[in-house]
Amino acid sequence: EYRNTLADLLRLEKPPTLALPADEVTTGFDNNAAILRVTGAHAEAYQEAAEAAVAATLPRLDRLLPCGTEPTQAAEQDACAQAFVAQFGRRAFRRPLDSGERERVLGLYRVGKSMGGFRKGIELVMRGLLQSPAFLYRLETSTPPSANTATVPLSQYEIATRLSYFLWATMPDDGLLDDADNGRLGTRKAIESTATRMLKDPKAALVVADFHKQWLDLGLLTHATKDPANYPQWNAQLRDALWAQAYAFIEAVWQGDHKLTTLLTSTDVYANEALRGTFGVPAAQKLGSAFEKVDLAGQPRAGLLTLPAVLAAHALPNQSSPVHRGIFVRERLMCQPPPPVPPGLNVMAPEPDPNASTRERFEQHRSNPSCAACHRLFDSIGMAFENYDGMGRFRTHEAGKSIDAKGEIVDSIDIDGTFDGVAALGARLAGSSQVQECVATQWYRYALGRWETEADACGLSELSNVLKSSNGDLHALLIALTQTDAFLQRR
Repeated sequence: EYRNTLADLLRLEKPPTLALPADEVTTGFDNNAAILRVTGAHAEAYQEAAEAAVAATLPRLDRLLPCGTEPTQAAEQDACAQAFVAQFGRRAFRRPLDSGERERVLGLYRVGKSMGGFRKGIELVMRGLLQSPAFLYRLETSTPPSANTATVPLSQYEIATRLSYFLWATMPDDGLLDDADNGRLGTRKAIESTATRMLKDPKAALVVADFHKQWLDLGLLTHATKDPANYPQWNAQLRDALWAQAYAFIEAVWQGDHKLTTLLTSTDVYANEALRGTFGVPAAQKLGSAFEKVDLAGQPRAGLLTLPAVLAAHALPNQSSPVHRGIFVRERLMCQPPPPVPPGLNVMAPEPDPNASTRERFEQHRSNPSCAACHRLFDSIGMAFENYDGMGRFRTHEAGKSIDAKGEIVDSIDIDGTFDGVAALGARLAGSSQVQECVATQWYRYALGRWETEADACGLSELSNVLKSSNGDLHALLIALTQTDAFLQRR
């Protein structure tokens, strides 16, 4: 969000490369305000980023100046600076500056002008604004209607900001700020109409990509290593291609019918020449560098569960992992995180054995009473993925034996039962109210930047009902989220 905001605010052609400390992650997402802290390292990095971004902008300063080209006369310079502070300040703070803020920022301009002329004055203004708390933080300070009010309606500028960072992962554009200026975000219907328009904008693709990267834990691919003895084809280029292929599939669903069922069960596969080997595409089928839909007859793929990026991310360096893959389904799609590992328990996976299948090697999890109570929750799901190796390639045999991909879900709300293979698992999940509620919860956490509480029960119930009544329409879910009290108010 910070990187995208810098690019939009400074009219850069692409987001700058930044060396910022990694954010903490909880409930699967890195934007939870309750655990984010600004350390000295963060403060220094934001200062350096602001100064570098402003320095890169100065050679093309004219595109930001309301007066066009840089004035030469002192009076014209001061008038241009005042207009710049009002215009650029509104965009940086995502609201108009008050009179005290304008005067303080103009003070920076005067200091800079005395040091090095008009351009130096504008440089100090930009550097100051980019290091202000009103820019760095999404402050919500709307006045409570009374001292005893438990919740406060957000101002229209705060609504514009929430909409923009939720649906575009960046600052509000001039149109959104104009809507707030003119009172056009004052009703739920107006907000719904605005959210619908924003979701159709190409910028919404940034949020779709970021949400799925975090929800599916594809960040694990960034540092994933694979044993070259088992997976000699693995390298950084292939890793990047796997993520790009996953996004090509996700984007196709979101640009298509945007249904949860399609996301979980679609047999469409997108490949390019770099992934020919991963998918086993016949040599006779021509592929280029761009991703295109391919026909993989006899090689079942079923939605996001069989994306090679997901399969490789939730595997071990030297083998597949029914534990990791089962926990992924249980935690991210069913919202039932496993209990913590008992202290002192050996959690090392059994080593690969050329004479034993994964199912045979992991049998000890079911036969050992100290393991069985927990592993029954996820191993029995993870075994359904065994037709896919640790790199996401399809296979029918392991250790010379036919793979048994039967699985079972236990202790769920509405999807207990046995199934055979990932396609059957995906279909079972797609028809589950529990999964619909979980997906609604995941988007809720991501949109609001916090975990849910008891007070959110009604809002979450409303979102789950929207998914059910719309036959799993994810666009409808996001628009409905902007209508919840939690999105439109603050405590």
